[in-house]
This record gives sequence, structure tokens and C-alpha cells, in this order.
Amino acid sequence: MDLKVGDHIYWRDRDRSRHVGYVAAFVPKGEAIPEWFLDGQHHPKGIRIRKRQIKARRDDRWIIDCGIAVVGKDEGGKGVSDVVYRMVPTWCRTIVQID
Repeated sequence: MDLKVGDHIYWRDRDRSRHVGYVAAFVPKGEAIPEWFLDGQHHPKGIRIRKRQIKARRDDRWIIDCGIAVVGKDEGGKGVSDVVYRMVPTWCRTIVQID
């Protein structure tokens, strides 16, 4: 699939969860992952990328902007919203361009 930055896409993860977002960046294998993406990995699943993987290792990747979501809670228990990014390999067969 010939995606470009800004394309609106839909895909499913391995656990069959559905995601929708916009292509924010393309990271070729062996290239450095952008600092803004590494800094934004506050979820425990992002620890591997934030701590160890500063380059795209196995394959080319798309960074997808999935919009605003509640990513945690503040000291008062109020939800904290932020932009959520996901990294998807270019070989993902479930990617469908929406527009």
C-alpha cells in the first residue's frame, strides 16, 4: 500500500482491537525513531521503545496519530488527555486507507 503522511487509515492489532488514525511519519528500518515519539511513550507498553529501541530495527514503520485520549489521571483523580501515537509496521495486512 502506498501511504503518505496525512492519510486517514484503519487497522486491527494482533489482539483484534480496531484503531483509526492519520499517518504522522514514516520511519525506515535502521533510521532513528523521532524524539517526539520516544518522549510520548508514557504507557507501560511503550517502555521497550522508550528505553531500548532508538532505531527502527526489524522493518519499516508508520507512526500513526490516533487522536486525543485519556492517558492517565492527575493527583485529584481527574483524567489527563494527550495525543496517542501508535507504531505500525508497513507489512501490516489489515491497514485500509479510509479517504
